[in-house]
Amino acid sequence: NGANIRTVVKDGISVEHILPQAWDWIKARDKNLNELSKDEVKWKSFFEQINNCINGIGNLLLITGSENSTEKNKHPADKKYAYSGGSYEWHDKNRDKWGSSKEWPELIHSRGGEIFKFMLATLVDDFKTHENRNLTVSVPENSVELKM
Repeated sequence: NGANIRTVVKDGISVEHILPQAWDWIKARDKNLNELSKDEVKWKSFFEQINNCINGIGNLLLITGSENSTEKNKHPADKKYAYSGGSYEWHDKNRDKWGSSKEWPELIHSRGGEIFKFMLATLVDDFKTHENRNLTVSVPENSVELKM
């Protein structure tokens, strides 16, 4: 969305998880996660909340394979992508928020909503022609209202 992805496509596309699929190791760095992990019920609830969205479009980013290998499973607040525009700039603007695990579900869901809105506006002809169209999308434990 607004990014020049020519370099990414030319160098080969890889799907990056902003919040790594294996993120349990971050507990040592994140005070909130460390505290949550001491309470089995809260930890299980938070873990399920993350697992419900970790493979969602709001947590995915297209980058080159070599950059994906470089970023590996770093903490999302430490990831710095080489490209500009669209999602890359979004990540840079929200880097501080990624520092707190409390923000993860909201960051993933809000970015997913923006991507979904972009896809509808760009790819679905029916929604292109209806400027004031409202759509409510249900996702686990969240509802995203998109105003077109």
